[in-house]
Amino acid sequence: MNTITMTAATVELAIENGLKKLNASREDVIIVVLQENKKGFLGFGQKEAIVSLTVKPKSFEQNETIVEKSVKSVEKDVKLTEKVVEEKKVSTTTQKTVEATPQPTHHHKVDANEKYKEVVTYLVNISKEYGADITVDVKETSKKLIFQIETAKAGLLIGKYGKIINALQVLTQTMVYREDEKAPMVIVNIGDYRQKREEKLKEMADRTAKKVLRTRQAVYLEPLPAFERKIVHARISRYDQLVTQSEGKEPHRYLKVEFNQKPF
Repeated sequence: MNTITMTAATVELAIENGLKKLNASREDVIIVVLQENKKGFLGFGQKEAIVSLTVKPKSFEQNETIVEKSVKSVEKDVKLTEKVVEEKKVSTTTQKTVEATPQPTHHHKVDANEKYKEVVTYLVNISKEYGADITVDVKETSKKLIFQIETAKAGLLIGKYGKIINALQVLTQTMVYREDEKAPMVIVNIGDYRQKREEKLKEMADRTAKKVLRTRQAVYLEPLPAFERKIVHARISRYDQLVTQSEGKEPHRYLKVEFNQKPF
């Protein structure tokens, strides 16, 4: 896996050093700023910049499409997944009717940890750059591929506003989809961060919905990653009189929530 992590006095210097080490241009790599440099005061609190650089695979544009596809609207993803699962259930039932011999049980947990061993190693190594020892358990279902991280220093890897954990998730998605285009949606979780974050997003969505219903004025939410916009969209879709749409460009894409003026 051609991924390196560089530290330097500034972000630009870290990127420059990384490009030299990889012998690549900016167009050939995925650059994620994991930590901004901080000057500190009188020598205290000074921090170096930390940057991750991953060489783009030849089929990177195709992989980008796959990642974007994985974070489309909740309704479409769920319906398609349920259809596939239902078809598999019917197929399995038919097979069991024909075959009297019981089939062996497969444990996805063990298979997933072995299958994505290289990705797990990457997460362990990059976490050490932050001084955080971690354990990773990969859990695979028909809908999601979850890299569950446990550590005593969760705050270091989550980052302010979830910036670091989201960056790790983007990199993990790229690595997974490069090897397996048909892999389910990739999620990187640390402790119960995703669960708590989802609850906060739902609370924010409800507050926003009530405000728009009361004022009939559109509300523009703060920029959110695609998979978080998906959660908010799903929550607000429960309000029949409201509509949402994404606007702007990544990574500053946001949701607009407005009152539906169309008659029912």
